[in-house]
Amino acid sequence: MTKKELGQLFYLEREIKFLEEQLKEIESKSTISSSIAGGATGQNNITDKVGNIATKLADYQTLICLTIEKLYHQKNMTEKYIESLDDCQLRLILRMRFIKFYSWGKIAHAIRANGESTPRMIVERFFEEVNDVGT
Repeated sequence: MTKKELGQLFYLEREIKFLEEQLKEIESKSTISSSIAGGATGQNNITDKVGNIATKLADYQTLICLTIEKLYHQKNMTEKYIESLDDCQLRLILRMRFIKFYSWGKIAHAIRANGESTPRMIVERFFEEVNDVGT
């Protein structure tokens, strides 16, 4: 597994948050537009607006569900990969960084390292070794 693949969990979680924000925005706009449209005389116009909003809501809910499935799948693959490694310190650092999204400073403190560069260098060396073996 590459460093980029390990980093996908972070972006999948951010993507889910973004989609949820978009969904809330559509929901709030639908409440406003339905209260405004409620006094309108043209019923067909209201039905079209409500139908369009319902479609958008359903699309975003589907996107969120699909992205959550991707997140669970990626998290499972990441956990299995990390668990397959022999070095327990490396496993701990990788879990803290790529699953819990800890900062290098927080990781350094947790493993009682002298500075944040220590866990970062452990990870960099690991990926250099993996790349050397793979080529």
